[in-house]
This record gives sequence, C-alpha cells and structure tokens, in this order.
Amino acid sequence: MKTMKLSGYFKCLSVLLTIAIAFGVSNFATAQTTTQEGVSINFDQTAPHASAVLDVNCDGLTGTKKGVLLPRVTLAERDAMTTGAAEGLTVYVTDDGDDKGYWYHDGSAWKQLGQSIWKKNGNNAYYNTGKIGIGTDNPTYQLQMETSSVNGFHLESFAGELKFQMDGLVNGSNFCWLAHKAKPDGNGNSFTPTYVQYSQNNREGLLLQTYFNEDPVEPSHYCVINSGDGNMYFLRGGDHLALVYPGGSDNYIWRFYGEVQADGPYTQMSDSTLKKNIQPLTNAITNLKQIDGVSFNWKDPNKKTTLQFGVIAQNVEQVFPNLVSTVTTPGNEFENLPSETFKTVNYDGFIGVLIEAVKEQQTTIETQQTTIDTQQQQIQDLLQRVSALESQ
Repeated sequence: MKTMKLSGYFKCLSVLLTIAIAFGVSNFATAQTTTQEGVSINFDQTAPHASAVLDVNCDGLTGTKKGVLLPRVTLAERDAMTTGAAEGLTVYVTDDGDDKGYWYHDGSAWKQLGQSIWKKNGNNAYYNTGKIGIGTDNPTYQLQMETSSVNGFHLESFAGELKFQMDGLVNGSNFCWLAHKAKPDGNGNSFTPTYVQYSQNNREGLLLQTYFNEDPVEPSHYCVINSGDGNMYFLRGGDHLALVYPGGSDNYIWRFYGEVQADGPYTQMSDSTLKKNIQPLTNAITNLKQIDGVSFNWKDPNKKTTLQFGVIAQNVEQVFPNLVSTVTTPGNEFENLPSETFKTVNYDGFIGVLIEAVKEQQTTIETQQTTIDTQQQQIQDLLQRVSALESQ
C-alpha cells in the first residue's frame, strides 16, 4: 500500500506506537497502516475506514479482545483542564457517584456522555429537582402531558389492579376514566369493572359504576351525573334506587323500590323568612271528606308486594291540585329503564291540612260540649222544679 506524507498529528501517533512496540508489546502482531486520510491500527493490515481518521480494531487478534482506554482522571483533575480545553476533549472521571463516567468538553463546559436528569439509586431511578413535561417544554405541574392525539394517556397494571385512561375523542370531547378490572374474590363472585369516568360528549358527565355479581350486564351499583342533554341518575341494580333530575325543571325525584330507614328525622325548610303569601287554610274537613283513603298493591313486581295504604293522585288532584305533580323519567339505556310518565302526591303537604282539620273538629267538639253542658244544666234545673212541685 502506498504511504503518503503524514501530518504532524500522524507523525506523533506513529512515534508513540513505535515506542510501545519497542517496550516489548511484541506478543501482538500489530500493524500500523497510514494513508493520507487516516491511520489504521489492527492485526490484519487493513486500511482505515474511509470515514475515520483513526481506525482501531481487533480483527485477527487471537485470544481475548482488547479495548481502548481514554485518560482516567479525578473530578478535580478534569476541572483543572477546563481552561483552554479543546472542543471534543474526552476523559473518564473515576470519582464514585453521579459524576463517574465519560465527559467531553463542548467548547464552553464539560458535558457527561449519556447525561440524564434521572438519578440512580441501585436499580431505581428518580428525579426531584424540577417538573416533567411530555409533549410540552414548559410544564406548569410536576407531571404534565399535552398531545393533540386522540389517544392521550393510558396507564394500566396488567395484573388487573389499576387502569387510568384519558382520551380526547374524535369529536373533540374529553374523556377520563379510572377502572378496576375484574378480579375474583375467592368465593365464586367476580368484581367486574369499577369505573370513575368523566366524558363530555352530551352523554355521561360523571360515571361511578361498580359490578358485584357474575353477570356484568346487571350492575349492582351505578351512578351517572350527566351534563348537556343528559340527566342525573343514581341507580342500583335489582331493587332499583334512582335519583333523577329532569333537566331544566324543578322536579327532583327520588325513586325507591323498597323501604327507607333512618335513625334521624326527616326535615324540610319551613322558616317564615323564606316564605311569602302566607294564608291560613280553611274548610279543611270539607276538603278532606272528598279524598278517599284506600288500600292497594303495586302492579310492578319489583316493588313491595305487601298491602299498602294511601291515596290516589287523581282523586287528590281534584281537591288539592298543588299536592300532585306529573313527572316523566327519561329512562336509562344502561339499566334498561323505559321512560315513564305518572302522577306523584306530596304526602307531607297533607300535614297542614290535617292540622287545620283537627282544629276545626276540635272547635266543633268544644262548641258541642258547651251546648251539651248548658243543656245538662237546664235539664237539672227542670228536674229540681218538677221534684219541688211533686212534693207540695
């Protein structure tokens, strides 16, 4: 191979290699090949690679391969080289700790090769000196992720313990849910997903859902708080418990299939400062006499099957229309509940009427008692006069 005239750099390197061989590194059949473009140090006399100014390889070496050692210095020794350090100067810092490893000078400061903001503690990595941004270079929060992708964020434990997902749906709405996947309890039952879900697509606004049975089609607990065109529900599978708010109206409905028990009183706001147009009730007894108390059974087999006492809404509406409301439940596709329209009675509204009816009745009783007492006295007087006449 034709040898070209070497630059000063290659001459220096050639001298160093010659000295090394002279000191007895004769057990390696080392070949130095130089060209105008570079130097090759190898064992098979191949030319240096066209892209390299220095090409070192172990091809042809028998036994254990060898590496290249760069200068090994302490951290203090590295810092002492800072002044006048050439761009690209590389050393290996031997001090134990985060600074240990290869460093290069970028012309203004030392940079660690493979440098990361993450610190190591054994097999663990940590970062506690700032905020982390994914998709943003200016995070406001400790962990902030931004993306225009439909699939935004997903975190899942493959053991089925935790699932957290946040998506931006195709139509631009937002979606966030937290789910606990199915897990047997060891007794033949299955806890099928528990959801904490938020979406904004004119459907669920907030969804809390838990299944506790073998059939996920029939959930045991269910809560939906809708926004937009939706409504608010609180439902329970089987014997349903429902809270329904027909949007835009003042009709709040609690639907219970079964009994309601509590160890405290049920109270309503009744402060005079909250009321206006206060008027006494009249003709309470006359009005109550037009209402029939009845016994009945519910048609719906899901409701209580025992004999019930109460009134009929249509009957009450003829006398006290303000105590009767007509409501419509919008139904729910998840619980297969159809829309229903029916009348309800404000039984508490009868309290005022019954109080006045008792007072009217008591007034009548007291008036009659006064009349009876007067008549009794008159009769007693007459008996005394008759007795006196008979004794003459």
